[in-house]
Amino acid sequence: MQQAYALTFIHYNGPSKISEICEHMMVSAPAASQMADRLEKLDLVRRIPAPEDRRVRHVVLTGQGENFVNQSVDARQSWVEE
Repeated sequence: MQQAYALTFIHYNGPSKISEICEHMMVSAPAASQMADRLEKLDLVRRIPAPEDRRVRHVVLTGQGENFVNQSVDARQSWVEE
């Protein structure tokens, strides 16, 4: 559930730093980093260098991650409509 929440956060907020994800989700930085590792292994996100500071990495959705979030939103919307 937390992974889906993180994917949704990134979907609506765009490329996000681990610190932004952990602040929003109220988890520790190591926990958010481990979650990003798992999502990266599932090919749902990737980490890219931040344009303003190459030492910082942004977490972005892959095409597969976008599809997951879109299907999730559609399923939720359908459930609400029922």
